[in-house]
Amino acid sequence: MKKISLIIAVITACGAFAVTDLQAQQANRQQRRAPQMVMPSAMSSEQRVKMLTDSLKLTEEQQTKLKAVFDEQAAAMRELNGKDRTERAEAMQKIRTEQDAKIKEILTEDQYKTYTTNMTRGFRGGQGGPGQGPQAMTLDQRVDRIARALELNDDMKAKLKTCLEENEKATTELRQKSQSMSQTERREAMQKLRTEQEAKLKEVLGEDLYKKYQEQSRNFGPGNNFQQRMTPAQQAEDIAKKLELTDDQKTKLTAFYEEQQKSMQEMFTKMQGLTNDERREAMQKNRTESEAKLKEILGEDLYKKYQEEMRSRGPGMMNGPRMGGNNGRPGQRGGNGNPGNRPQRRGGGNQ
Repeated sequence: MKKISLIIAVITACGAFAVTDLQAQQANRQQRRAPQMVMPSAMSSEQRVKMLTDSLKLTEEQQTKLKAVFDEQAAAMRELNGKDRTERAEAMQKIRTEQDAKIKEILTEDQYKTYTTNMTRGFRGGQGGPGQGPQAMTLDQRVDRIARALELNDDMKAKLKTCLEENEKATTELRQKSQSMSQTERREAMQKLRTEQEAKLKEVLGEDLYKKYQEQSRNFGPGNNFQQRMTPAQQAEDIAKKLELTDDQKTKLTAFYEEQQKSMQEMFTKMQGLTNDERREAMQKNRTESEAKLKEILGEDLYKKYQEEMRSRGPGMMNGPRMGGNNGRPGQRGGNGNPGNRPQRRGGGNQ
């Protein structure tokens, strides 16, 4: 568990700039183990509240109450240190269920609906500053990207959007219901839902396009398929089009992402011997330095537009989509293009 926590912390710190295949695998593994909603543990209570304030427009009273909930959760999680794996997993499930109930009491009905949707899409493993986790594109952005990649006509694009809307709604509902299920029941329910979603998607696309969809998903990596991971060049190209960057800025941006990818790998190695406080300090330093470099490349005005663009893509996207190369491995959650296929678990020890 200590190793997994470290990997998740590193992903949280630097995922938006330089995600490696190992990070993507570990992040997906954590999602499979904890299908219930949970905000990233590497964030402080203040950071969590700020992220929710930005997306939910919280009142000051709500901010104060939520901070107390997150402080209480952090203290409870610290008490789990030293417990065996089974006992720890059961305790974490209880803590998360209780936390979600308290959050539901604090938020309005509309806020809570937005909160659960955002958690399903991308809060998991993401942060609200430089170095976020998984990208959370809007539904329209997902449809547009898939439609471009598969060259879909307007009719198929409309059907695809309807299919994804239904899938997203069903996934959100199941995640809420699953909190009262046992691990076995939850696993069976999620597998059943993934099988149904895969069948619907294949029906919409047809056999040939579905195969192409699978291939494209392998290229873009695990997670939300087409939007989860980009190479440095792909990410720079995407941002350059949105912000109308010069060729020089695009070149510098590509170099910046490549540098971040390399530093990410180095940081992962170094952080294995650090304490939690030392890791937190290292991550904060990395975020600050990355933000400064990005601002230097784009300039003040374009950097503000960049932030606005990332916010428009959903929570956890303040500094862009994840990268990692065109070698997403099949068999991970969504990694082979199917909505959530999983690899077979190996062994029975701690991963």
